Amino acid sequence: MYNLLLCLFLSLILLLTACAPAAVQTEPPTEAPTEAPTEAPTEAPTEALTEAPTEAPTEALPEETEAPTEPPERPEHTVKIQVSVNCDCTITNAEGQTVRWEFDGSPEGDLLIYGTGLSGFGVGIDPMQSWEVAASDSFTFETSSSSCAFYAEIGDSYYSVSGTGVTGIEFRDGYIKLTGSEMTYTILTNSHARERQYFRITGTGTTEIEFPIEDVLAASPIGETYRVERCTV
Repeated sequence: MYNLLLCLFLSLILLLTACAPAAVQTEPPTEAPTEAPTEAPTEAPTEALTEAPTEAPTEALPEETEAPTEPPERPEHTVKIQVSVNCDCTITNAEGQTVRWEFDGSPEGDLLIYGTGLSGFGVGIDPMQSWEVAASDSFTFETSSSSCAFYAEIGDSYYSVSGTGVTGIEFRDGYIKLTGSEMTYTILTNSHARERQYFRITGTGTTEIEFPIEDVLAASPIGETYRVERCTV
């Protein structure tokens, strides 16, 4: 009896085992790709920029301290003054403003110049440096050059002096004064002259001579040291 029960029990186990559902796969695939790409770039660039620029510019650009100056305003009335280009001289107006001219340089001084030019080129004629300046009641020329020529406009008249030994000239309206040593000179002016006329005064002098034009013209055309000629343009 015991053996019969044992056989039945084993048969039942076998029967149950055969009827059981197949086992579900409980594990993922055993092998994924075993290796990722074996090597990433092994080294970053070995050296980054190791140094930033070590110094900023040591000096900033200098600051502009002054705004550009505007050219001086041109006065209502201007006149022309001229001097031989080869003559060193100082010119002073009635207001005390001066300009210094040297043959190998540029004009310097506080007498403002509004225009420049050259004139008088020709055979036997020295070129003249010309400046346009504010009108004034007088102009004085001083020079140490042995031979010079000067020209100035005052009012409606012009005055010109050329010669040797003349170291100082003063022009005022209707008046000329020369100073120097052993002077030989020629003066041209249209002061007190009729239209299209001018006067030529030639002469010599030792140290100083004055020409009040009106008085000179009223006197004899031949003075002690000079001669007056009436000329037509």
